[in-house]
Amino acid sequence: MVPFLHSYMAVHNSRWFFLAIACLINLFSGSLFTWSVFAGPKAVQLSALTGADLTAVDLAITFAVCNLMGPIPMILSGFVNDRVGPAWLLIGGGLVVGASLYAAGVSASITSLVLSYGVFFGIGMGVVYGSLINTSVKLFPERRAFAAGAVTAAYGFCSVILPHIAYRMIESSGVELAFKYLGFATGGLIVFGGVCSLFLLKGKFSKQEIRKEERNSISEMNYRKMVVTPRFWLMFVFLFSGAFSGITLISHASLIASKQFGFTAAAAATAVSYIALVNTSSRLVIGYVADKFGYLKTLTLACVVAILGMLLFIVGSKGDNVFFFIGATTAALAYGSFMAVYPAYTARNFGSLHNSVNYSIMFCGFAAAGFIGPMVMKQLTIGDDFRLVYFAAIAALVIGLLSAVGLYRLDKRTQREHVHNGVQN
Repeated sequence: MVPFLHSYMAVHNSRWFFLAIACLINLFSGSLFTWSVFAGPKAVQLSALTGADLTAVDLAITFAVCNLMGPIPMILSGFVNDRVGPAWLLIGGGLVVGASLYAAGVSASITSLVLSYGVFFGIGMGVVYGSLINTSVKLFPERRAFAAGAVTAAYGFCSVILPHIAYRMIESSGVELAFKYLGFATGGLIVFGGVCSLFLLKGKFSKQEIRKEERNSISEMNYRKMVVTPRFWLMFVFLFSGAFSGITLISHASLIASKQFGFTAAAAATAVSYIALVNTSSRLVIGYVADKFGYLKTLTLACVVAILGMLLFIVGSKGDNVFFFIGATTAALAYGSFMAVYPAYTARNFGSLHNSVNYSIMFCGFAAAGFIGPMVMKQLTIGDDFRLVYFAAIAALVIGLLSAVGLYRLDKRTQREHVHNGVQN
């Protein structure tokens, strides 16, 4: 009995230690969402180097490609993560992240910037993010949304800290050195976390199958079975729709704050941090609520809240700071909900055994939103007028609500089938 209790405590303490490591890594590696602070100075640097008159909007392709690249390494590393665990993935991913940020600093053209930050940084962060969140969800089958919320909250909270740090570094040392410093710090921390995980997990958690009672209560599906179900495609569209408005806002928060609402550069950086703070701090609470009251109900409410936020942005103008912050709050809350709940929602519907791959494939909906959102922003922005962008976001959210209705109907049908099968048995 004593050895059993010792083993039980070791496993359950270790999973909390891993969750702490995952949060620590994400706390200082979510530099993707500081792009809106880096984009302007980098555009100025590239304009001086190339002689072209470039703006932050012209560099939007970089952020879009970075989001698009994420699911590819997540899917491929998911197969590895399900078999050998996250440690070596973190070590390799950390090296790629550090090198790509360094290369982004010295890039002298849009092409080299897209290649370094868009492609390689996207690959590195896809490996790191996927291994952290999928392992955390697998380790906490009874608190899936809470675990996912904690890891994604730490990732988001990084953008509360880094915009001001990045802004100060750019002001004092220039955008090139700021990228380099960020690469050394971020890459080093991820590698350190990978080494800690290597000794902490020792492969036990990544190879451990889900509990027998969970296997009996949920139909396990691998990615081949998952992608042919109507539920998958409804969830895919739902994720795309929910992420579209948040990504569009976050990727250009500084530009919207300064151009539409008249913020100064420093105030716009503060606005970016505020959005990240709301987006982040809500995820733990949202994860807890979703575990208690239901994933689909939480996400549906998030869509409705996001629509209200977009309406406030439509009617806002220079000097309407209250409209900006209320609209930003609702949009950030909705975005945080989808980031926190969807890993758990995917595991709930398709099982935990293959969730590293399954969620990575589902995450393509988020990546598609990250790629299309900035492109829509560029095409629909007319001078300092972003209203067409907000209308596009509302249209996407309405499609998301329609997808939610379809998912509700599938849930009802599944419940009726379970009742019918129970009566027959």
